[in-house]
Amino acid sequence: MGKFDKLFWLDTKLFDLAGLAIQVKRLPYYILNKDVIKRNIEIKKEKTSSTCYILGLGPSLKNVDLRKIDGDVITVNSFCRIKQDIIKPKVYCIMDDIDYLSDDSTIIKDATRMYPDAFFVLNGKYKKEAEKKIQCKVKSGYLFAWGGYFKSDKQIDICRIAPIMGNIVCYAIYLAMFMGYKRIILLGCDFNSFTSRKELHCYQDDSDKTLSLSYELFCYSFCADTHYQLFNYARKRGIRIENATEGSLIDAYPSDKKQTNYYIK
Repeated sequence: MGKFDKLFWLDTKLFDLAGLAIQVKRLPYYILNKDVIKRNIEIKKEKTSSTCYILGLGPSLKNVDLRKIDGDVITVNSFCRIKQDIIKPKVYCIMDDIDYLSDDSTIIKDATRMYPDAFFVLNGKYKKEAEKKIQCKVKSGYLFAWGGYFKSDKQIDICRIAPIMGNIVCYAIYLAMFMGYKRIILLGCDFNSFTSRKELHCYQDDSDKTLSLSYELFCYSFCADTHYQLFNYARKRGIRIENATEGSLIDAYPSDKKQTNYYIK
């Protein structure tokens, strides 16, 4: 094991310790919501295909012909900001803190209004805040994600404390494998936001970065490794994850050889 590997391994152990400390701190909250987290099993009823598409919010999604998507779809965070009426997601996952804590964010309200038939997976830390923002009846579950670092030898289960992940696409893959999909296709998962001092999304966003480049790259290293862990977990269980995102920097998954078929020509 090289020096980098040892340092990285140590950092993951610190994640585990932090996760353990948070679990102890939030134990009363978890006990109070134990029945809520058990109801997450209902998400499995949304699966109607063996194939699942995960739509990230990278710039490349602007060039995807959404009509060519044939399977169940998981969307994430600010997908509702995209002006489209083709995709009707089976699952919509929103984990960004700001969408719960900021009075100015309308993402939860807009997403639940636009996609009332979707199953919403929301951040379990902010259950009360989420309930205030949801203004219509929707199916929903809560991801209690503070359980330490994810490793491929751990069992995926959203009906208990989930691991800490720094990237919404990782959470979406985690959900897809829990639901039982055997083929998972990634689109719009560019994984390149660190290449610009502006936010890079498939929708208009001219806001400046608030993170320093060094800290963003530090976080990216853990996200990249989490993708490796998810790939190994999937491989052991006969699940195929394909990256069909043109120009994606995620190297954990094999590229979809037919990826160009999804793009506008």
